[in-house]
Amino acid sequence: MVLLQPEDKKAIGNELEGLKEAVKLVVHIPANKNEPNENLKSLVMEIAEMDERISCEILMEGEDEEVDYILERRPALVVLDKDGSDRGVIFYGMPGGNTLKSLISLMLLVSTGETGMKDEVMERISKMGPDSLQVLVTPATSGCNNTIDIANRIAYVNKAITSSTIDLTEFPEIAQQYHVIGLPMTVGNDDLKFTGVYDLGEVLQILEERISDAE
Repeated sequence: MVLLQPEDKKAIGNELEGLKEAVKLVVHIPANKNEPNENLKSLVMEIAEMDERISCEILMEGEDEEVDYILERRPALVVLDKDGSDRGVIFYGMPGGNTLKSLISLMLLVSTGETGMKDEVMERISKMGPDSLQVLVTPATSGCNNTIDIANRIAYVNKAITSSTIDLTEFPEIAQQYHVIGLPMTVGNDDLKFTGVYDLGEVLQILEERISDAE
């Protein structure tokens, strides 16, 4: 099954030229087979075929007990670096539209290690305590790739922080759980919610204020 159109492949291929080190895409699928799982597998394999520095692996639920314990739902997609380590970033669901752009951005981040952040910003992030950032989106959510990229970069810099992108079209129960009325919505440690598109400085201020309020 071919999912990427020629113009998509050309655009993605141009971006992938920025890869430096190898990356690996790992898809974790539930035991039951369905069309979304097959689409995700096909997408990942198509991307892997575009550059020799990209490899992929498909794991069925139950094949990796350590990962089974970490993952909250499936299908899930993680990007590993050249050493086989993940950076605390997970995509839940099928990356498409704007979320696909964020997947490519994450691959470049993991491959190059280039965050685009100033040293003082990275220092602020490194001082933050454990956090679990969830970005709730749909593939058509305007500006969601910017929100996802910020959460992913924060998690990349600080190993105590994780970043999860959740496609609500595939996991509608999450929208009900957090009473979503607007997108993108960012959830931090289940006790912080903010909706809309913010720049990196604004997101850090929100997270730091939550920490200060708790002290």
